[in-house]
Amino acid sequence: MKGEAEGRVPPGLPILFKHNSGNGIKFESTPKRCAFLNGRQKPLQEKVRLKLIANLIFFVLFLATSCAHIPYRGIRGESKVMEEIKDVSPFNYVKEDFPVEVELVRKKKGYVIKKVTFPSALPAPGENNTVRGYYYQVEKEESSPVVVILPIAGGSYFFSKKMAGFLVGHGMNCLRLERGERLLNSEGDMEIVRRRLIKTIIDARRSIDWLVNQKEIDPERIGITGASLGAFLSSLVAETDPRVKSSVFILGGGNLARLFSESREKTIRSFRKRVMKKEKLTEEQFFQLVSQKLEDVDPLTYAGRLSPETILMINTVNDVIVPRDCTLEFWSGVGEPELIWLPFTHTSSFFAFRYARLKTLEHFQRTLVDTLHD
Repeated sequence: MKGEAEGRVPPGLPILFKHNSGNGIKFESTPKRCAFLNGRQKPLQEKVRLKLIANLIFFVLFLATSCAHIPYRGIRGESKVMEEIKDVSPFNYVKEDFPVEVELVRKKKGYVIKKVTFPSALPAPGENNTVRGYYYQVEKEESSPVVVILPIAGGSYFFSKKMAGFLVGHGMNCLRLERGERLLNSEGDMEIVRRRLIKTIIDARRSIDWLVNQKEIDPERIGITGASLGAFLSSLVAETDPRVKSSVFILGGGNLARLFSESREKTIRSFRKRVMKKEKLTEEQFFQLVSQKLEDVDPLTYAGRLSPETILMINTVNDVIVPRDCTLEFWSGVGEPELIWLPFTHTSSFFAFRYARLKTLEHFQRTLVDTLHD
């Protein structure tokens, strides 16, 4: 176009429409070019390209997952009345007052973020014994739902932060907890793994003890979610704490023996090799060892305590980190709740995050918000 700077559309991307937008960008199908009409003489911004690609992926996901969606086929409204596990359970603890420090971090439009810290219930020498989380509090007078978000095993808190920001923007308080010690220790000691799992779950439950005492929280509308390791952890919290009324497990499952034996995740493979070498075990013997040591802290063990209508599972069809059988065994143990299969691997599921968080929001709105109007 004469007098205007032009930028080509990324190769291979079809132009789906012709539109004069308010921001001065014009997309045309022939020729396959786009031009800035606001007088600025520079090529199409990379940010615009990435946003277009993201929107296309998001649109394709809606089409692709419509064929990989297993709805809950049970009778809604018949939730199980779950109580505390009265038998000897590794996740039982004495409920008592404990000091909690709350610090305002920043104010956003419609909500504030507060840093929350308190001592761990099971301190251990040489470990991080302070529980740290960030509370996203909706600024409104009436009581609201709250969602606890548990972290992935390592790396950044991208998932937790983005999920919390998205949910609080839709009127749900959120408490995202940060990780303490890594579960898989360098010594290859299964007892340490078990103890750290118990410590993490009890500390997460104690965070709920604090939440239910906040005046803006409706204690009857508590949800929980997490991805990857966070899904396994949130499963255990939901299974052992009757205050949790709704859950979304993303890239999770059950059967820790199978997970530790078959996962191709780097740290799990290293831990498996370390234990097998240390104990001089075959693969079958390793499987039996994990089964023996971790059965009472395995999400699969308590799956039947959950009400399937309150659960949403989101998994990928090509996951080599969480084996498909881990997902299906847990899904079956829960009672075949709603399950969405995404056409990705465990790591490439990042590209489906926007879709996953939308389905997460819809699930919590149905189970924590719409129930008030039934």
